Amino acid sequence: MYWYLTVRSDSRYGKSVSTCVLVTYLDSVPGLRRTDSSSYRAADDLDWLTVTIAACNSTGNYVAHTDRVPERVTTVELICSADGSPAYDTALALAAEIAALLGWEVADSESDEVLYTGPATPVPARCAVECPACATPEGHQSSLTRSGRTRR
Repeated sequence: MYWYLTVRSDSRYGKSVSTCVLVTYLDSVPGLRRTDSSSYRAADDLDWLTVTIAACNSTGNYVAHTDRVPERVTTVELICSADGSPAYDTALALAAEIAALLGWEVADSESDEVLYTGPATPVPARCAVECPACATPEGHQSSLTRSGRTRR
């Protein structure tokens, strides 16, 4: 059994954020490693956890591609094992950190109960020129589609 937590702007996924804002943040989280363009996983010595960034429709449905991410993200999905409280506590803490960064909320995907609401924070509409995820001559998408980029 698994726990699913969703970080979103609201129940209709009405706001988006530049993908690089999340990529830059998630690349800096200790214990997370990037597994493809839109997914992260906990390091092998930590509790099982996956994090997916995606653009979804107003009902929360999305498709995550391993080779590309959308330019704007409307949801972050965290999935962890339900076989123990430490995994859930870790996932909830990370979800709350992401929500605080974006000024979004964390909801239980099954019950839709809001578990945390981040402070109203202005999130950049687009990334800065010095953004490490986007600052390449090839442009935005090419820098985010490189596989195997990990940071511990």
